[in-house]
Amino acid sequence: MPTSISLKDVERVKKHAKSLKSTYPHLSHSVRLNRAAQELFRARSYHELAKWRETTIASYVTDDGAVAICKFCGLYFGPDIREDQQLHRKRHDVFEEALNALGRIPEQHREREDRKRAGYELIYEGNNIEERVNGALEILHAWFDRSLESSIENGFWKRHPKFEVYVSYMMGDLTQFPDDVRKVLEGRFGRQDGMIKPGHSYWYPPAH
Repeated sequence: MPTSISLKDVERVKKHAKSLKSTYPHLSHSVRLNRAAQELFRARSYHELAKWRETTIASYVTDDGAVAICKFCGLYFGPDIREDQQLHRKRHDVFEEALNALGRIPEQHREREDRKRAGYELIYEGNNIEERVNGALEILHAWFDRSLESSIENGFWKRHPKFEVYVSYMMGDLTQFPDDVRKVLEGRFGRQDGMIKPGHSYWYPPAH
């Protein structure tokens, strides 16, 4: 078995199987999948490749017998509940797809909370305006990652604004930040009101 089988690997096999149709039009799709898995990864069949993929995903999971957690996608789930296992597989795949496209995935809850805690300390106790603005940015990065995580979970991550745009959407609702910090942020990122609901930090696609 290869060290790991990624989502990209599975997609490569499917694409190769599709390309084999012109060469082997008499073969069924399942047979072409088997052939593609054999040619690209020396698997005995596509089913074996799928098993390797499951093993790869499982390598990210820690399980204490009652609750499992995936170190990659951050999901807590029941390790012996079939529906939870299916939910994890689906979530893991979509987070890997997002990683391939974005180059990163959101920090998980504990990391975000640590970032916010450090940010609030800086924003009010920093030695100068630069440190205090950096504290605000730490908090905004945590909120951004929480919003991005939600968009991945709900299937609209490809439309989620980049961090710089997200900050401009949030500017009108940062009343908890000191005035001088807000002024620097607005000068750097601009301000676009009405893009995120007041009192919230999650971005959702505009309703049509």
